[in-house]
Amino acid sequence: MAQDTNLRALRQQIIRITAESGEGHAPSALSILDIVHVLHNQVMTGDDKFLLSKGHGCLALYVVLAQRGHIPQSLIEGFCEEDAGLLGHPERAPLLGIEATTGSLGHGIGMAVGMAYAQRLSGSDGRVFCLVGDGECEEGSVWEAAHLAARHKLSNLVLLVDANGTSPNQVDGVRHHTSLCEKFRAFGWQIARINGHDHPSIIRAVQPRAGDMPFVVVADTVKGYGVEAMEKEPQVWHHKSPDFAQLHTMLESVR
Repeated sequence: MAQDTNLRALRQQIIRITAESGEGHAPSALSILDIVHVLHNQVMTGDDKFLLSKGHGCLALYVVLAQRGHIPQSLIEGFCEEDAGLLGHPERAPLLGIEATTGSLGHGIGMAVGMAYAQRLSGSDGRVFCLVGDGECEEGSVWEAAHLAARHKLSNLVLLVDANGTSPNQVDGVRHHTSLCEKFRAFGWQIARINGHDHPSIIRAVQPRAGDMPFVVVADTVKGYGVEAMEKEPQVWHHKSPDFAQLHTMLESVR
């Protein structure tokens, strides 16, 4: 459902970088690419900030920032090489558009809460957008931060959950289903649930809202979106790089 023709090229770039470097979490990057692309190209302005708590999906952020001219293509091409400027999890580089070092799951939302509170104290009109994974929401620190955000009425904080539904979330081999919407509502947040690959839905969901509550968008996504082989076996490809033959086939099949 991506509406931007540039998205196919960005998906192809993610796959190619993963293959050439032998590193990266391509399916995780593909599930969030639409969200990251829309936020940076059609939503954020001025003092707005974006924080990728789901750090292993960083290739989505890197290719979008490179497309916008914030990251040199030479850094993208050197992904995860020795002394590389771009690694498998983001490292803070504000001049490149990377606001925080992330990747230890459950930590990013806490930083985003602090950033949103600082924005308020400084009198800024900017908002803070933080992207987390649904599996990451199993971390207790996520809910401590969620509680703090509601307590301080951080209406300038927008949390987006990449709900690709592939987190194990199992106890004794039994998968337990819980509602993220119900949880965030209980913690005092405003809520929306959308298709995370539909650009108009993303744009509508993150518009400023009345009230003094933080806001969460639970975005239903497909892990490996746009690459059929990865959509079919997302966990197999979670941290696996295609070989030359697989790369050729995948690049041709990218939607």
